[in-house]
Amino acid sequence: MLDGVSKLFGKRHALRDVTVTLPADAVCGLVGANGAGKSTLLRCVIGLTEPSGGTGLVFGEKLGTDRAKRLVSYAPDELPMPDMLTGREYLDLIAGLEDRPPHLRRDAERLAAIFGVDGALTKLVGSYSHGMKRRLQFAGAFSSDARSSSSTSPSRAWTSRAPYSCASPCAPGPGPDGRPW
Repeated sequence: MLDGVSKLFGKRHALRDVTVTLPADAVCGLVGANGAGKSTLLRCVIGLTEPSGGTGLVFGEKLGTDRAKRLVSYAPDELPMPDMLTGREYLDLIAGLEDRPPHLRRDAERLAAIFGVDGALTKLVGSYSHGMKRRLQFAGAFSSDARSSSSTSPSRAWTSRAPYSCASPCAPGPGPDGRPW
């Protein structure tokens, strides 16, 4: 829930009085021209940028708090990737930084398979295309225990399977292979 969220950069409004309420199980896309404030809004929601005004809650937690930050995973388009790690080492790094339990570490590899990068997990990330790097980021982000996942420019990594796959980890029930997440 956002109520009147605004963000100023100097005298320029990136966001002006954004108010929105989404149910916990909603899938939401932000569409707009470059510079419209989509990424700024996501950064405010996940706590990377402090709003200039307004208030908000993420699953009942105040924007920017540590508790709210743990509830949302994020895969930004501009995130530098560690070129000298393999895909598997990258997934292990992300899991280790968040101290994820073993079942979530296994989910990352299952998601890598769904996103079509499992065959490249032993290769250096520096050899990946931009789209492969994004799909690896999604596998790492969506395998967390966060209640929500967000990304900037997710369509740059989509394959024919990815739009279904993007929503699947957050949905109850079995994954596309019939096994429970």
